[in-house]
Amino acid sequence: MRKSLIIAGIVVLIIGLLFYGVMTYETGLLSHKSITEIRPGEYVSDNFTADYNYIVTIKNPTPVSGLVSLSNLDKVTNASMLYKYKIRSDYAFGNVKEYEHLAPGKYVFVDFSNSRPALIYESEPSGFLVEIGYLDYASVLVIILGPVISIIGIFTGSRKIAF
Repeated sequence: MRKSLIIAGIVVLIIGLLFYGVMTYETGLLSHKSITEIRPGEYVSDNFTADYNYIVTIKNPTPVSGLVSLSNLDKVTNASMLYKYKIRSDYAFGNVKEYEHLAPGKYVFVDFSNSRPALIYESEPSGFLVEIGYLDYASVLVIILGPVISIIGIFTGSRKIAF
């Protein structure tokens, strides 16, 4: 019984680490960093598609930045025009802005800055992001559970361990 619990704990820990690895890999596929300077001091992300059920996340935006429909990009030539055409974010917390329920179409993120911004942007269906979130919670739970099972195995039954 004791040996079985120790082995089960190690197996559960390995499964948790695999969950975490898959979640980290999938999250890395979502992130994009490509930024192009189209005019001096005006930086634009690659264009990306969004729909009603998508969540667009922008990390590390500067104070003079915003999400713009690709069709309005040519009208955004300075900061005052950006404020006219940018889409208001649904959530802003720390260095992250989130946009939800966008009209179907193509979008870009425009950033006016003296130096190249360190933007990271993501655009994915909200259901996919929820699944990644569940995988994250599951991996943490299983990573914690594995050593607990092994510790229970060490401290139960006879004191002699025979592998």
